[in-house]
Amino acid sequence: MSTLYEQTRLKDIERYGQCLIGTTLRLTPGMKAIPDEMLDTGIGGHTRGSFAHLLERYYYGINPDNESTPDFAEAGVELKSTPVKRLSRGSYAAKKGSC
Repeated sequence: MSTLYEQTRLKDIERYGQCLIGTTLRLTPGMKAIPDEMLDTGIGGHTRGSFAHLLERYYYGINPDNESTPDFAEAGVELKSTPVKRLSRGSYAAKKGSC
C-alpha cells in the first residue's frame, strides 16, 4: 500500500500525525473516506478505542489488531490517541482529562 509517510521512520510517522492538528479527521489530507456505518453510535460512540481504530485504518492505513506488538512494528512505535465523545449537536470533541 502506498502511504504519505514512511512506516519505518519515527519522525515520518510523527510528521504525518502533526497534519491532524487544527482540523477534523474527515477533512485531513490523506484521509480515506470513513463509511457512515463506522460513525454510528454503536461503533463510533460507545466502543472502546473506536476513534483509534478509525485513525489507524483510515488515516494511517494500518490494520488495527489486538496484538501486543507495536502498531508500527518496524519503527517500534505504538499509536496513541485521545478518546472522543459525541456532543448533543452531533459533532465530536476530545474527552477532557484523558491524558
